[in-house]
Amino acid sequence: MAAGTPDPYYFAFIDEAGDPGLKTVRPIDPVGGTEWLCLSAVVVRAKHDADLVNWVRAILLKSGVRNRSDLHYRTLADYRKRIVVSELAQLPIRAFVVASNKKNMRGYRNMRAERIRSQQWFYNFCLRLLLERVTDFCYQHAAREGATGRLARPIRESAFFSPIDVAAHLL
Repeated sequence: MAAGTPDPYYFAFIDEAGDPGLKTVRPIDPVGGTEWLCLSAVVVRAKHDADLVNWVRAILLKSGVRNRSDLHYRTLADYRKRIVVSELAQLPIRAFVVASNKKNMRGYRNMRAERIRSQQWFYNFCLRLLLERVTDFCYQHAAREGATGRLARPIRESAFFSPIDVAAHLL
C-alpha cells in the first residue's frame, strides 16, 4: 500500500454473473443479454487472508472434490453443494448479493446515469448498491469492536473461489 495508508482490515472479494445489457433480454428476446445480473461479495477480515486457500482446500476435500484447486458451486453435484454450504456457514465470512432480474428493465435507459460516459452505467449502479452494503457492514462490525479507521479493500474475483458462487448459495 502507499506510504501512510493503513493496511486493510477487511477484504471484499467481488465477482459477477450475467451481463449488464438491457437493450434485449432473454428469454423475452431470442438473442439478448442474460436474464439476471448478479454481483456478490464475500467479506473476510484481513487477518484470515492467509487462511482462505486452506479453507477452500478443506471444503473441497470434505465434499469429495478431487483435482481442483478452486471452488465453483455451480459445477458441483447436489449432494456436494449441501456439504459446501454447511462448511462455508462455519467460516468467519459475510456474503452479499445484489441480484437484478432484467426482464422488467428491458430497453430501459437512464439518461442521467448515461451522462457519466460509461457503457456500463447499469453495472456501475448495481456495484454501487453492493459496495454500500459491504461498507455499511464493515463500519457496523468495526464499531461493535470499538475499532476506528478500519478499511475494506475490494478485490475483483479470486484465484481459488468464486464469490458469486459462495454468496449466491449461502444466502
